[in-house]
Parts: sequence; structure tokens; C-alpha cells
Amino acid sequence: MKVLDRYMFKEFLKIFTMTVLSFISLYLLVDIFELIDDLLEHHVPLSISIQMFIYKTPYIFYQISPVAVLMATLLTMGILSRHSEITAVKAGGISIIRCIVPLLLCGLLISVINIILNETVTPITNKRTDSIKREWFEKSPTKIFNQNSVWFRDTNGIYTVRYMDTKAKVVKGFTMYNLDLSFNLKTKLHADELIWTDDGWFITSGLLWRFSEKEGIKATKINNVPLQLLGGPEEIGRAEANPKEMSFSVLYRYIVNLKKEGYETRKYLVDLYSKTSFPFVNLIMVLLGIPFSLTSGRRSGLALGVTVTVLIGFSYWIVFGINISLGYSGVIPPLVASWFTNIIFGAIGLLMLSHVRH
Repeated sequence: MKVLDRYMFKEFLKIFTMTVLSFISLYLLVDIFELIDDLLEHHVPLSISIQMFIYKTPYIFYQISPVAVLMATLLTMGILSRHSEITAVKAGGISIIRCIVPLLLCGLLISVINIILNETVTPITNKRTDSIKREWFEKSPTKIFNQNSVWFRDTNGIYTVRYMDTKAKVVKGFTMYNLDLSFNLKTKLHADELIWTDDGWFITSGLLWRFSEKEGIKATKINNVPLQLLGGPEEIGRAEANPKEMSFSVLYRYIVNLKKEGYETRKYLVDLYSKTSFPFVNLIMVLLGIPFSLTSGRRSGLALGVTVTVLIGFSYWIVFGINISLGYSGVIPPLVASWFTNIIFGAIGLLMLSHVRH
């Protein structure tokens, strides 16, 4: 059995590696063609452009690995069926279930790798990619995110946003610091809430502190006062806390802090649970790919593998996207929104596998 296991591992990983490299190359090629005009228009140096595309690679792997796993499963089992090796395995008294264990372990291994990447490498590279895009392509305020808030810097000073409701166009937990040329604090403005109107941002209620060597510190209450900011709702909304740039632990702490302060966390909970559910799509794709390849028998080939991969992958993304949207809107609980697609497709895979002749 060790010989068979090594053979299955070798064939699967060989096809998976070639498929991943092909998909990443194709993805980057399309991305380069889409961004080439912007890169030239903004005179982005070649070294910076290369860095940006390199930083994208871990997240691309995270996104396309389930499709690559499905393709590798279909082609591996298809090749074995075409060369009658599945028949030889059965003749040797080895069940199909025992034969596919190496493939299931490969799917699980890739799922674990994705979880590790998502906790370590991917958040960092996504931040750097976003930083390059903002620096060269956008004119929105400079943003720095930590687990408690989002910090901005523009011509008005330095300010922090605790929570942004993009639909209602409301900012909560706003604090602005104005410094002089010697970096001494001149004023500090804190507003519990900012609302967006046709005339711009308005402070519903807040406090303004003025710092002076002669007069000391003076605090003034302010209500329904206009506030000039470089960024409108769209700019600030784009710069709000991005779950792609956070590991599971950082996002979890961010949600805990938001809950303590009474802010809405539903959207972030959906993204948090998705970080645990999406990596296991790789294992589910193995479960789905094996029955398809075995039922097609010797007719399995590259064309069939590509067709089945596109159909299953497209179907998964539609159902996953619908569930995530329902989770964001509050129609279904965040945990259900993130895991329900995996449960559906996993159940289909197990059901199909149970009907395969062992």
C-alpha cells in the first residue's frame, strides 16, 4: 500500500503544481493587461510594478487553489482510469475508498496550508499591494489600520475612524488631531458621530480641545457643525477595515472591540467565519472530483476535466456569493452564511462517492 500511496501522492501533486502555476500565470497576465494603462499613466517604476504582482501571488493561490485541486483530482483519477490502473487496484483487493485516501489527505494538506498562509503571509502581502495601489493610483487619504481603528492623514491633519456605516453614510468614533510644524498638538476634535449630507460632513455632537501655552487647554462642546474632510463616504468607505488585510486573530479582536462599543459587526463576522470555511473547499473539491472522474471512466481527459472544473467551480462561487450576501444583509446568521455552501457541496460529494462501485 505504501507504493500505491506514494504513486497517488506523486501524480496528484505533480498535476496540482502544474495547474496552480498555470492558473497563477494566467491570472497575473490578465491583471497586467488590465493595469498596464494605469501603470504607464502614473509612471509606476518597473520594480514597484513587479513587487505589486509578487505581493498578489499568495492571495491568488488562496483563491484558485480549490479549482486547481478539483482539476488535479479529475486528471489524476482520469489518467488512472484510462490506463486501467483503477481496475488493477480493484483486482488486487484494494477498495476505491482506500485508494483515494492519499487524494483526501492532499486536499486536507492544502486546506491547512491555506489556513497558515491566511494567518501569516496573505494579510501582509495584501496590505502591501493595497499600499502600492493607494500610493500610485489613488488620491484618497493615506490610511493605516490597526486592530482598534483606521487612521488617516490628509491636509487637515491626522484622524481616526472607529466605525463606518457605508450604507447610512455615517461615521462613528471620529477623532482628529491638528499639529503645528513642530508636531505640537494644536487641537483635538472628537465626534461620536458624523453624518454625510449634500453639503458634506456634519458633526452631530462632539468636543473640541484647544491647546495653547498661554491659555492652557480649553474644551468646547459642538453640535451640528460642518466638517471639511478630504475624503467623502466612498473614499473613507474604501479605506475601512479590510478583512483581507487581517489574520483571523486580528479580525477577531477587532470584532470584540467593536461589540464592546456597541457597533454593528455582522459583516465582519461573516468574513471571520469565511476565513475558517473557505480553506476547506479544497477537501470538498476532492470529494466532488473523484466520483465524476470514476463515473466517466476511460473517457476522462483534459477536455472533460476542464468542463467539469468550470461547471463545479462556477456553481460553487454562485452559491457561496449568494450565502455571503444573505449573511451581510442579516437574512441568515453569519456562521450559516459562511459554512452553508461547504455543507451543501460536501454532502453532494459524499452522496456521489457513496454510489461509486467500491
